[in-house]
Amino acid sequence: MVIFKEKTLTVNFEDLKYHHIKEANPNIIKIIHKGVAFQFKIILKNNNDNLVVFFNGAYDPTKNQPPIFARSSWYNDYNANCIFVDDPTVHDNGITVGWGIGNKELYYLPLMSEIIIKLSKFLKVYPKKTVYYGSSAGGHLSLAASILHRNSTAVVNNPQIHVRSISQGGRYYNLINSNFAGLNEYKLQSMFSERFNIIEQMHNSNYIPNVVYLLNRDSREDVELQFRIFEEYINGRSQKDKEKVEYILYSSPDGHNGMYGREKTALLINNILDNVRYD
Repeated sequence: MVIFKEKTLTVNFEDLKYHHIKEANPNIIKIIHKGVAFQFKIILKNNNDNLVVFFNGAYDPTKNQPPIFARSSWYNDYNANCIFVDDPTVHDNGITVGWGIGNKELYYLPLMSEIIIKLSKFLKVYPKKTVYYGSSAGGHLSLAASILHRNSTAVVNNPQIHVRSISQGGRYYNLINSNFAGLNEYKLQSMFSERFNIIEQMHNSNYIPNVVYLLNRDSREDVELQFRIFEEYINGRSQKDKEKVEYILYSSPDGHNGMYGREKTALLINNILDNVRYD
């Protein structure tokens, strides 16, 4: 059984070493990068070369306050080291979801990625043995991270492919008003369009990550506003790129919040890690 001591170890990104990871396990490490405090809950498994990285979706402020480490109670479901990622986009501003977008000055997701890749190298985990997992906004983050971490895999559940007002409504405007004050939606999407759009990130990097896309076929908003644009883009890519993407469709009456089951998700991710080929 893992005993959590509710302590936080703080270190600068440039000074980060393997012993800091060992000292933080199984608790929180705060890593200062480009002046921003990024927090990760790290739970290591003995003699294990797998890694699952969990990203957050929206949180309920009546139940939790940042830092948020969604699904951290799931660590025992996985035959892998687990890293749970907090998004500082939502700190000290009252917003409940951030998509790793950051603020006018900094895009946080690439900084998170640099930290995670450095952590994975200290843990001697190959990219092929790394899975990023998240749902909704966490799915957006997982896809963006897997684009930057070549040869890793993203397992995403009802992900938000393109973050915009038509699909996100009030939460989107809350983010604009808090972190991008003075910019309307048109200016925001013009100046920072890549941050909000996974399609644009794949196009600009000319790279399609390994993806398992879990979709509730009964969620109209996910099918029409997110899945269709992703599928259309992938269908326009080479056969090799198409083969990197797998779709798993299921049914739930709960719409966007109708998730693929916890046990089935763990089985899926563990199978991916168990069947990695080095060719």
